Amino acid sequence: MMVTKTILALLIPILVGQTSGNLNIYPAPEGIHASDKFQVYLSQGGQPKSSFTYITTSDKRAKETPTAKAKRGRSVSWTSFSFSGGAVTVEIHTPQDFHNCIVRPQHYGYKCQRTGNKTAYVTVSSTSRMMSVEFDYDYGSSSEDIKDKMLIFADPPESNVPNEHDSSVLFYKAGVQKLNGQVHLNNSIKTIYLAPGAWVEGGFLTTANHGVTFRGRGILSARSYKWKDDQFTTNATLDVDKGGNHVIEGIVIVDPHHFFFRGRSSCNIIRNVKMIAPWAHNSDGVVLGRYGLVEDTFIWANDDSLKVIRSYSV
Repeated sequence: MMVTKTILALLIPILVGQTSGNLNIYPAPEGIHASDKFQVYLSQGGQPKSSFTYITTSDKRAKETPTAKAKRGRSVSWTSFSFSGGAVTVEIHTPQDFHNCIVRPQHYGYKCQRTGNKTAYVTVSSTSRMMSVEFDYDYGSSSEDIKDKMLIFADPPESNVPNEHDSSVLFYKAGVQKLNGQVHLNNSIKTIYLAPGAWVEGGFLTTANHGVTFRGRGILSARSYKWKDDQFTTNATLDVDKGGNHVIEGIVIVDPHHFFFRGRSSCNIIRNVKMIAPWAHNSDGVVLGRYGLVEDTFIWANDDSLKVIRSYSV
């Protein structure tokens, strides 16, 4: 896993869901099961409120890729929210009791404290924070990884939410949306928006020469597709090889069908994106072309996190 701050490749307010002060708790997508490992509650000087906690497991990819180093019996849970103003208290309920816990990356300076049986809290004072919270019953070792991961994503508030009635926008509202593979974006599409609480099953491929913006606080998932599924034209769940000056901001990409993101075109920006659950080996994170920028982004890859290149052949 890695969190990027700013990596430059030189090779060539609408609030949705529950709110408390300046805290925006994203809605739960109907039809998606909450984590059975962790529960999260958030507060900003008021009564704690539940923050929907997602989960995905490794078993499907492990069955599909027996030689691709995908281990069974692993899970990752995560929750996301945005805020401004005062700090947010994150209360985490765990499946087992513990003595100690850690927030990574440790340079954030955030402390995890046990407050009771199977309960911890972390005070988050800044946005664009992407954290792993780890408990001593499951720290992992030199030979074993952490089996049940818990991730916290603290977003900055959204701005410039597009008009859902704009013909140049594909607007995905909260809830489950099924794309039936990889959507080929035509000349008329300029923006893809995944609203908070949107769970979009599938992928996207640019086909025009203009820049496309992918933004929002929703989730792009390929977990219902097979490993290297032939419903995807390319090896990346989100592929912007065609065109250039693309922007990918704010979304979560989970369970890639192979790579998370490929952008061999020039001048692409990836900001505040989270890439998680690359269970099978060769799940690359970001393939980046000339003059690309990756900033404030969480990459958990099972091969190359960043592949910064000038040309690329598949």
